[in-house]
Amino acid sequence: MKGFIDLRSDTVTQPTPAMRAAMAAADVGDDVFGDDPTVNALQERIASLLGKEDALFVSSGTQGNLCALMSHCGRGDEYIAGQMAHAYRWEAGGGAVLGSIQPQPLAQAADGTMALADIEAAIKPDDPHYARTRLLTLENTWGGKVLPAGYVQQATALARARGLATHLDGARLFNAAVAGGVQPGAMFDLKALETAAAGPRAILRVVQVLGHLAQHPQGCTLAQLCADLQLPKTTLFTMLKTLHGSGHLLLTDSVYRIGPAAVTLGQALAGSARRGFPECTTEALTSLCRRTGETGILAVLTADGMFCNYVSVIESGAWLRYSVQPNSLKPAYATGTGHAMLAWLPPADLAAILARTPFEKMTAKTVASRRTLLQTLKTVRRTGISISDSGTVLGALSVAAPIFDAQGRIFAAVSAGGPTARMQPQLGAIERAVRATAEEISQLLGYAGE
Repeated sequence: MKGFIDLRSDTVTQPTPAMRAAMAAADVGDDVFGDDPTVNALQERIASLLGKEDALFVSSGTQGNLCALMSHCGRGDEYIAGQMAHAYRWEAGGGAVLGSIQPQPLAQAADGTMALADIEAAIKPDDPHYARTRLLTLENTWGGKVLPAGYVQQATALARARGLATHLDGARLFNAAVAGGVQPGAMFDLKALETAAAGPRAILRVVQVLGHLAQHPQGCTLAQLCADLQLPKTTLFTMLKTLHGSGHLLLTDSVYRIGPAAVTLGQALAGSARRGFPECTTEALTSLCRRTGETGILAVLTADGMFCNYVSVIESGAWLRYSVQPNSLKPAYATGTGHAMLAWLPPADLAAILARTPFEKMTAKTVASRRTLLQTLKTVRRTGISISDSGTVLGALSVAAPIFDAQGRIFAAVSAGGPTARMQPQLGAIERAVRATAEEISQLLGYAGE
């Protein structure tokens, strides 16, 4: 019969030609890898509409209910549902068959509600003789009726007060929202609670994503980021889409990389730290002094690369200690901090500095030749640490490590200095402390590592 509209169920609804055309023309991809743009967009849209953290596309309402039951309940657990609820009566007992979950059906009123007192009474006590009541399921709409205003909130509040999770079979939730004249997300009692912490958490996740990609310059796919950061796919997809749109990320062949806007931001943050240098290092330098018991020294090269300028000094409290005046200069070729910086200069810059260096012995152990210095710098680059014994002062030992800026260029060096006789027995521990301090200060300057 032409013009006949079959309203027995939404399952008998036929797609229109326009709907079929849209399906045929839809962008597709591998959903296992999170690469299907149409599925991702759908999940993103639904999560946004409902004020939820994430959404998952499944093949049917029955599968959706089963996923919810098995997510909230384990084997031997129990869920409470209406006697005529779809999840209990019309879905082949899937929760029991596939999840070993016991249903506890309750009588329903004409409007689809279960009496709150009945729900309360059905919750089992903590006793090994009973199945564990874990979940309350509701359905909206039910039998073509919208659950009364406020009932979902009251039932949900009761469930949460008794330690139960809640699930809403929302196969016709959007119909209920239209009938009630409200947004779909407003049908949930917990929307405000769930979104209250979303702002700070979302900000932290953006930082996590940018930091992770900064450490993986080859880039990562959505699936890799989900696995590495343990974040929901839909939430992450929405975030990545926003960051890509703003220029903070690049997207090529489903691989995300750091974009120009993120680089600019990183440079600005690193520049802020550099403008606060060396004051921003005081805490780290003080910690180094406390951990080693020796004087902590922060040095930079002068503009011509010939000298170390000791821009910050935290002296040891020991009565016998290495002492150096802040902003004093010493030849870079003869000091541990100098070696730590010279070793990481571009070869052309280093060659120019060495060509101007008048190698002079300050002690019997001073590195006083080009050949010896180049051998020393080679060792420093290989080990990442500089150890100089009596380079400028007899009986004084320096353990130094390089500090890098946001672009990975050598910027400064940090060292622990003190009497050789006292430092030598604990050299390993001092090396670790100096390395850690150099890494901490490098991170303050925006260095993300190689």
